[in-house]
Amino acid sequence: MSTHPADSSPDNTVYSDHTRPGKYRKSMIKDGILSMKIPLLNILYIQAEHVYVRIHLRNRQSILHRSSLTKVWEELQCRYFLRVHRSYVVNLRAVTYFTSSYVMIGKKKIAIGRAFRAEAIAVLSRWGDEE
Repeated sequence: MSTHPADSSPDNTVYSDHTRPGKYRKSMIKDGILSMKIPLLNILYIQAEHVYVRIHLRNRQSILHRSSLTKVWEELQCRYFLRVHRSYVVNLRAVTYFTSSYVMIGKKKIAIGRAFRAEAIAVLSRWGDEE
């Protein structure tokens, strides 16, 4: 997926810029008339909140965005992000450690859902080898 200019994109959309090298990639968050470019490296995890998603950032701030987690996940598609629960997508580079039932990002414990467990454990187990 490519980055779209903010003035031609529909409201409430996330665009991921896959033309940039890994750590410099950014995601465009557009919500109505407000647009922000967020380096993907700065995103710790994304949490579903009913009809919104909350994007948690490294600087301890968060952004509330009107969209479904599934839509954001599909538009974000980046090897550094993993869906671990129906309510969470995590940045693999931010994971401190994991068990078969949860991942830790700093002091935040995020459950791994049963439906996502097999893939999550497989990806997390080989993550250190790939990076």
